[in-house]
Amino acid sequence: MPQIPVNNNGRIVLDYEDSGPPQGTDCTTNYTTIVIAHGLVFYAPVFHRLLPYAHEHNFRIVLLNMRDYADSSPFSPSELGRFSTSPHDAVKEIGHQFAAFLTGFIQKHQIPEIKVIKGKQTGGLVFSTWSFSNTFHMSLLGNAHTLPKETKTLLSKYWRRSVMYDPAFANIGAAPPVDVYSPLRDASLSPRARAEKFSDWVSSYSPPVPAFAIATYTRHDLVARQRRAADPQYRESLTADYMRTTTIKHMSAEELEGMTDFGVVERSTRSMRNVPREIYEDNARRALWEPELDPDSESGDVTFLNLGVVVLWFDMTIADCIWAVKVLHDARIEHSQRRDSRARDVEFVCLEGLNHFAHWDDPARVMRALAEHI
Repeated sequence: MPQIPVNNNGRIVLDYEDSGPPQGTDCTTNYTTIVIAHGLVFYAPVFHRLLPYAHEHNFRIVLLNMRDYADSSPFSPSELGRFSTSPHDAVKEIGHQFAAFLTGFIQKHQIPEIKVIKGKQTGGLVFSTWSFSNTFHMSLLGNAHTLPKETKTLLSKYWRRSVMYDPAFANIGAAPPVDVYSPLRDASLSPRARAEKFSDWVSSYSPPVPAFAIATYTRHDLVARQRRAADPQYRESLTADYMRTTTIKHMSAEELEGMTDFGVVERSTRSMRNVPREIYEDNARRALWEPELDPDSESGDVTFLNLGVVVLWFDMTIADCIWAVKVLHDARIEHSQRRDSRARDVEFVCLEGLNHFAHWDDPARVMRALAEHI
């Protein structure tokens, strides 16, 4: 697969898959490029079902593999050590590498800049991060003011929207809700067992949470939902509906093997998960609600002033993601009431009847949602 170097000496690379420009166009036309980063364990091929729908929406889709997946560069022992010794800098560096990938792709492929046609933005680039990769999306935005001036100048011409695709609460540094289970927090399991149990858990369907209920949702509601999800009668009702069985149960063995890397949990993710959550929380705060002023801006504005954010979530997703939406929703309300707020424009979009793997179970609907809201 093609690769783009993301550090100064070119030794660290990120690989990607590219749908190419929509048919019948060339690099001067008006399509929108969507770069999608994957989550934990499941990497780029988990999004393959989106690709057949790209060109009908005038999208070019780029599936980015994060560090330590597929042919992207692994982490060196010294890099992993920095998550303990210099965690803020280690997390910031991965965000900067995301920015280097975006600028590298723009320069290599000469994609169209942002345009406004009949009052609607088109062209440019959308950066979408699913699940775990939202951690470093928040790092990129939260530390955007520290990017090189030329990087900020280039990205400002292209980057028009960020999509937080079903983020989990850990990605934004929120405190974990009490008594809510995740195999990743199960101390009785080995790292390998956590990763393997994680696949069933993360691709399951839980009782729906209506979008209107998020405003008053509590930890007690989350625990009650978890109990209902474990009820045999509820599980039986889901089994009767093929599309609401655990997603990986209707993947072939070859498909599942081709999109998962269980070893990554022990190789590198454990180091990232040991970073103090306050660092992730601070990144998310500065990314969304209190962005820093850009030292290179002549007008004294924040970096990427006009960049909007879409939180795309699913009402039958795992508890960790429901709680993230709750935390983000409350933060938006809090900051919207401040007279001096510099908060970014954050839009919440909920697709009903889908889980964390909406792009696999209903790719056409996910693509329609992206087309409508970016």
